[in-house]
Amino acid sequence: MSDTSTTFGNWQDRLTYIFAEGQLVVLGLAVTIGALLIWIRPEVPGIPPIVFGWFAALLLLGPPLLGLFVTGARKLRNRHMVAVHHINGVTDEREKYYVE
Repeated sequence: MSDTSTTFGNWQDRLTYIFAEGQLVVLGLAVTIGALLIWIRPEVPGIPPIVFGWFAALLLLGPPLLGLFVTGARKLRNRHMVAVHHINGVTDEREKYYVE
């Protein structure tokens, strides 16, 4: 058995400790990365034109297909079920259950 502390269980705990205790180091690193991004100006690839078509198709066809899916799932769930009513004699309430 080792004599090391169990404070750091994994690399995420160590990174959290560095962020909490070395705030000036993290701030300096963030400013340096920001300055490098402004200086180098890397080019980010654009969005392909087909993505706009996918988005439009999702907006047009999404709600009807969701309704069709929900209706089909309900029919598949209830296709072998029989409606049974349970009537409470004390409060005179009726509850509907589906059983096989």
